[in-house]
Amino acid sequence: KVYVGNLAKKVTTEVLKNFFSEKGEVLSATVSRIPGTPKSKGYGFVTFSSEEEVEAVVSTFNNTELEGQTIRVNRA
Repeated sequence: KVYVGNLAKKVTTEVLKNFFSEKGEVLSATVSRIPGTPKSKGYGFVTFSSEEEVEAVVSTFNNTELEGQTIRVNRA
């Protein structure tokens, strides 16, 4: 599982899942929302099927751009 921070407000769970699926099998992806609203908290989590995929994703995607913002990707 990885933590994805500094997400653009327009990033949806579907966008997150599609973005990371090129590097591995995504088991689940969620963008955290402010309770009672559709607004993003600016971070989310993505779960992969193996530790190797987690390592590859952290090294490949940390400090890359998604929807015009540089994201942070760390092991969750």
